[in-house]
Formats: sequence, structure tokens, C-alpha cells
Amino acid sequence: MSGSMRISGLITLSLLTFSCEVVAQKSMSHNRSYFKLCILNEEDELLLVEYMNIWEPIGGGYNSTLNMEDYVRTLAMTANVKTSDIRLRGLFSVYYNKSKQPIVYHYYTARYASGEIKTPGDCTGVQWVNLAEARKIMAYEEMLEIYERLLENSSVWGGTYRITKNSEKGTREFEKLVEFFQLN
Repeated sequence: MSGSMRISGLITLSLLTFSCEVVAQKSMSHNRSYFKLCILNEEDELLLVEYMNIWEPIGGGYNSTLNMEDYVRTLAMTANVKTSDIRLRGLFSVYYNKSKQPIVYHYYTARYASGEIKTPGDCTGVQWVNLAEARKIMAYEEMLEIYERLLENSSVWGGTYRITKNSEKGTREFEKLVEFFQLN
């Protein structure tokens, strides 16, 4: 093979590699991950926090160098709680409004181990609530459905839904795009 053919081959290979890299970068997803943590105490009460006038389980966006288990423990510690028996219980794709990129929600359960609960810094309240009361004060329909599913057995659940908010009307709608299904 002549020198010019080798150079031509290397140039072609370089262009193909560059083209594949450009396509890969353009197709890369910018999906985010969000964690929700359902902490239950000895009486099977749920730890809820009040965030922006809404009562819900502790949550946070996963943008961390911590591994997932340590991140879940860190979420619990925002309420001054140590946990045990951390379990992944659900992975859900959530589309907001007309977004084409879903947020992946990781739902975990854990058992309270120790600590006197304190209101996390970005919240306005924290309390232990029995499950019947939690159903009354948790505002988000999809979250209620997810937690009821997570607490009914030890399966890991999946599903896909869309949340549409209309700030002018003050409405928030929930639509299941893929019905809940067992992942294990």
C-alpha cells in the first residue's frame, strides 16, 4: 500500500471517528435523576417534609459524586435521621409539560434507625404521619399512587407519566403514559 493510500485511509478513518463522536454527542440524553425517599418508623409512620406548602417524602436531585446508597443516606440526614434497610422500590420516567426528555425518578424505602427529626433547611416542616393521614395531606396524585404501590409488596416498580402544570390556572394534571409494571 502506498504512502498516499495510507494517509487517505487514516483521514477517512479519522473523519468516520469524528462523525460518530458528533452523532453520539448530539444523541446524548440530558435526562436528570431525582430521588424520593420513603422513611418508615417502628409504627409504620411515614416521614414527611413540607416543601413549598406541599407535604411529601424527602427528595432531591441527584447531581453528586456520592454513590446512590450514600446519597440516599444523605437525603435522610437532611432531616437528622439515620436509616437502615435501604431498598430501591421504583424507577419512573416523568415528563413535565411538553418536555421530550424525562426525568428519571428513583423511589427508595428505608427504615428509621435513629435521630431526632429536624426540618431540612429548604423546608418549612417535618413530621411522622400514619399512612392514612399521609394519604390526606400529600397533594400529588401520582405520588400517592406510587407510594401505595411501593408499600403493598417488596417488588420494584416502573412506569411512565406526564405532569402538566398550568400556572395561570393554578392546575396540575397527572397522566399515566405507561401503567405501573414490576421490574423484578
